[in-house]
Amino acid sequence: MKYQYIILILLLFIGCSVQKSHISQNSKIIKAELYKIDFKDSIIIYHIRNEKMDGVFAKERYCKINIKKQKLLRENKIYKFILEQERVDNHVSIVRDVDYYMAGYLIRKAGTPTIYYWNCLNVCGEYIIKEN
Repeated sequence: MKYQYIILILLLFIGCSVQKSHISQNSKIIKAELYKIDFKDSIIIYHIRNEKMDGVFAKERYCKINIKKQKLLRENKIYKFILEQERVDNHVSIVRDVDYYMAGYLIRKAGTPTIYYWNCLNVCGEYIIKEN
């Protein structure tokens, strides 16, 4: 039993270090105003903007992990979001502009200037994870 706890703790540290390196390589930190929150059955759609862009992302409504340092997200407040955008192949000349859906709900309509972010790493449910 003692060895199982040691292995579990080691796996936890390895998982945390992999998560941190994943954040720094594949994401953008964007400071933006959260101007609209749409609550749906199983997801929340967040609409953000700053002087350079309008963006949108969706998260599951209920956070499945227990986080100690978190803050409830409010409309018309400015936050730093760690966002991941769909990768684009620079060798393809065709611009991909499609509708994005999550859980049957339209997140972003094609033809709009809104940027779709497929993940926000520091938002879980209705909360933003505070920096250390």
